[in-house]
Amino acid sequence: MFKKFIILAYLIKFNLYIIIKYMSVQIFESTEAHLKYLQDLVLLNKSATDTVWISNNTYLVFFMVAGFAFLEAGSTRHKNFTSTLVKNTLDRCVATLSWWLIGYAFAFGESKSGVIGTSYFAGVGIDTYEQYTSWMFQWAFAGTSATIVSGCVLERITMWGYAMFSTLMSMWIYPLIVHWVWNEKGWLRDMGMHDFAGSGVVHMVGGVAGCAATIFIGARLGRFQKESEKDENHHKKEFKPNSTAFLCLGTLLLWFCWYGFNCGSTITIVGQEATKLVGKIGMNTSISAAASGITTFLLVYLLNKGTDSEYSIGALCNGILAGLVGVTASCDTVESWCAMFIGVISGLIYFGYTKLLEKLKIDDPIDAISIHMGCGSWGVVAFGWFDPNTGVLYGHGGHQFGIQLLGVIVILGWTAANTFLFFIFIKLFKLHRISTENEKIGLDMKCGGLVHNYDSMSLAYYAKNLIENFKKNDGVQAYEGVGHMVTDIDHLRLKVQQ
Repeated sequence: MFKKFIILAYLIKFNLYIIIKYMSVQIFESTEAHLKYLQDLVLLNKSATDTVWISNNTYLVFFMVAGFAFLEAGSTRHKNFTSTLVKNTLDRCVATLSWWLIGYAFAFGESKSGVIGTSYFAGVGIDTYEQYTSWMFQWAFAGTSATIVSGCVLERITMWGYAMFSTLMSMWIYPLIVHWVWNEKGWLRDMGMHDFAGSGVVHMVGGVAGCAATIFIGARLGRFQKESEKDENHHKKEFKPNSTAFLCLGTLLLWFCWYGFNCGSTITIVGQEATKLVGKIGMNTSISAAASGITTFLLVYLLNKGTDSEYSIGALCNGILAGLVGVTASCDTVESWCAMFIGVISGLIYFGYTKLLEKLKIDDPIDAISIHMGCGSWGVVAFGWFDPNTGVLYGHGGHQFGIQLLGVIVILGWTAANTFLFFIFIKLFKLHRISTENEKIGLDMKCGGLVHNYDSMSLAYYAKNLIENFKKNDGVQAYEGVGHMVTDIDHLRLKVQQ
C-alpha cells in the first residue's frame, strides 16, 4: 500500500512539473510577444511624432519664402515691385526641381571621399519615412539659401539670368557645402566643424554668392552718383523702400519661421533630452534676435539723433535678422548669456558691414550681404568662442576655433569662385544685367505694368509738374512727387498718351 502511495505521489509530482513547465513557457512566450508588440508600438508612435514634428518645421521654413518676398518687395522701388515677387516665386520652383534632380544627391547621397554624394539622383532610392522627411526638410533649406541672392541683385539682374543662377546654387554650389559640413562622412564634419542649423552652410553661402554677384553686375543706375552734398537727401529718397509695412511684415514672418529653421534642426522631438534641447534652442534664438535688433536700433538713433532718421525701422528689422543668422550655428549648445553677446556682436557687425559696403560702393538694396555673409561668418566662428565643451572662453584652447575659421574660408572661396565664373559665362550672352532702358522704367513694365493704375487726371497732373521740374533743373532731377511711380520722363509721357 505504501509503495502505491509513493508511486502516486511521483506521478502527481511529474504531472505538476509538466503542467508548470508548459504554462511557464506559454506565459513567457506570451509576455515576450506582448513586450515586442509594445516596443513596436512605441517605435511607431515615435516615428509618427517625429514625422509630424519635422514636417511642421519644414512647412515653417518653406514659409520663409513669403517673408523674403515681402521683405524684398517692400525694399525695392515701386517700379520693380511685381517683378521682385515674380522672381522670388520663380526661384522656389527652379530650386525645387534642381534639388530633386541633382542637389539632394550631391548633398546627402552616399559619400565619395567625403566630397560629393553619388546616390538619390531624381529621388531614386528614397524609400523610407526618414528619407522622405529628410528630403523635404533639406529642400526647404536649399531654397532659402538661393533666395538670399535675389535681394542683393534687386532691380538689375535679368529674370532668366537669375533663374539660371538659382539652378546652379541648388544643384552645385550649395549641395557641396552641405555635403562637406552636414553629411555624416563630409570632410569638414569629420574634422569636427559644427554648424547646427546653417549660419555658414545656408546663410553665408547665400550672402557670399550675393556679394560676388553684386560686385560683378554693378550698382543700380545713379545709386552712388551725387553731384553735390546739396542733393544728398534727394538722392537717398530716390532709393528708399517703397513699403516699410512690407519690410516689417517680412522681417516678422522670417523671425517666426526661424524657429522651424533652428528648433526643427533637432530632427526628433521624442524624449526628455530632445524636448529640453528644443526649448533651449528657441530661447537662444529669441535672445540673440532681440539683442541684435536693439543694438542696431540704438546705434542708428545715437548717430542720427535730432534728424528725421532717429528711429529707423530698417535698422531695427535688419538687426533682428542679423541676430538670427549669428546664433543659428551654435543655438543648440551655448548658454543664454552667450546668445545675448552673439546677438549684440551680430548687430555691430551688421552695422559695420553696411558702412563698409557703402564706402566701397557695393550696392545691396536690402543689406543681405551684411546680414548673411557678415553675420553668417561670425556665427560660424562664434561657436569656437562660446561653446561650453570646446570654446576658447571656456579654456579649451583655439583648436575648435581654427576648424570653424577653416570652414568660413572654404565656404567663402568655393562660393565666390563659382559665382564669379557663372556670371562671367552668362555675360557672354548678355544675361547678367537688364538694359539701361528697362532699368530706368522698371522691370514691372515687363510684368504687366505698374501695380497702381493711375487715372488720366492724376497722370496729367504728375506729368505737368514733372516737366516743369525738369525744365528748372535742366532735366537733372525727377520730381519727388512722382519718385515712386516713375523716374523717366519719356516713360511717363508714354503712359499719358495711352
